[in-house]
Amino acid sequence: MFIPRTLAVYAYGTPNQPHRLVKPTHLNHDSRSPSARLCLLANGILHLASCAPVHIITTNSHLGSMPCINTLKSMFKGLSDQKAVAIRKRAHDTDVYEKSGRLITKTLLPLFDSVQHFLHQREMRIGRENTMIIGVAATSIELEVDAAALDILDKQP
Repeated sequence: MFIPRTLAVYAYGTPNQPHRLVKPTHLNHDSRSPSARLCLLANGILHLASCAPVHIITTNSHLGSMPCINTLKSMFKGLSDQKAVAIRKRAHDTDVYEKSGRLITKTLLPLFDSVQHFLHQREMRIGRENTMIIGVAATSIELEVDAAALDILDKQP
């Protein structure tokens, strides 16, 4: 493996110094594979989900061990848009099939929940306040229901 002169001097030092092992992130052997960015994205998702401080995320993105916070946010936006399109498409396509002599309907049941995250300011200064970030989380569950249970005309007196 060819090591550039500046890196070789740093890695091997002088004869009086012990050898140091250096493996920069850009010398990764699978850096040209199509799935090389997935490990970096997983690291970024872990930091963002655990509410790591912003300066840790920016430092790691400058070092190349994770994408920047705007890339992570746009990735989440794109994934949520793709999932919303798939759920809308499946919600309109209700399936009715026969299973063990009964008509079964596949339907989607959406569940909504409010989520909160308390943003506590560590260094109180002028203009800084503790805030509550409020959002909505949704889950879609696919149910297999007896078709007779969904018949509205059968329920009326």
